[in-house]
Amino acid sequence: MNNDSIFMAICPLFNFEISEVLVGNHTREETTEYFNALRKRIEQGIEILNNVKIRRIKKEDIDRIREFGISPPMAGIFSRINMRTFVIEILLKELNIKKILLKIYKVLLAMRLHRASDIFCKVIWFEKKSKVNTLTMLDSPIPEPHARTRSPHSMEITEFEELKKLANKIDKIDFNERNSLRIACERFSRSYEEHREDEKIIDFMIAFEALFLKGKKVPSKIGLYIGLGCSMLLGKNDKEREEINEFLVKAYNIRNRIVHGSEFITSVQINNETYKIQDFIFQLQKYLRESIKKLV
Repeated sequence: MNNDSIFMAICPLFNFEISEVLVGNHTREETTEYFNALRKRIEQGIEILNNVKIRRIKKEDIDRIREFGISPPMAGIFSRINMRTFVIEILLKELNIKKILLKIYKVLLAMRLHRASDIFCKVIWFEKKSKVNTLTMLDSPIPEPHARTRSPHSMEITEFEELKKLANKIDKIDFNERNSLRIACERFSRSYEEHREDEKIIDFMIAFEALFLKGKKVPSKIGLYIGLGCSMLLGKNDKEREEINEFLVKAYNIRNRIVHGSEFITSVQINNETYKIQDFIFQLQKYLRESIKKLV
């Protein structure tokens, strides 16, 4: 593409970094050569999709957005951007914000499905001929304070090939044609923005219902259908399938307690094991993540 005739969309990734680590014994020359090459690749960008890459932010990016002029509440968001920030960069022939937001959603979805992650986006700006002309605030609340204080999600450079394959599979999905998968992915993504643990559980169980019921009405015991479906999809043997099934049945019972107004529990007993609610949610998210990855 000719850079003079296209738009560039830039979306900062918060709570994300690319690991600059070299494993093993190497000479000083080898180490220097490796890190110089790695940093050059990071600055130029790693392609995720066609005309979409992840790269380190550039000084000129920051300068241009400052020249554009930022007012509250965006000023607080931009105060968190520095020279170590990474961005999603998208080149496009015309400014179609709806399509670009969908592209960013799919890239972020791929990153979160790749493995557990606290990555989030908040803003996006559009440039043409090296000048910012549009700035958009994404409908995505900042995670709660304790989430923002966690260590950044760090990806090894070797992980990007797997991420690229997953992102390309997701990019080819027409969510209008695969409604159950659309609901599951949206609820999975939405759970990252939830501040309440009970809301996360509700999001997860709606996603499981969409994946394994696909809109079909069942007479009763929905948890059994979800548990059976997930266990058959993910379980490698009878023992694993039994464990997954019991976990999902219990999870659906907890979902029912929440939506019917019962007191929210702080621990869960499953298969003679006691889970703190945070560990229970993490495991539930893991089952959902692996289920979606299998079905995309």
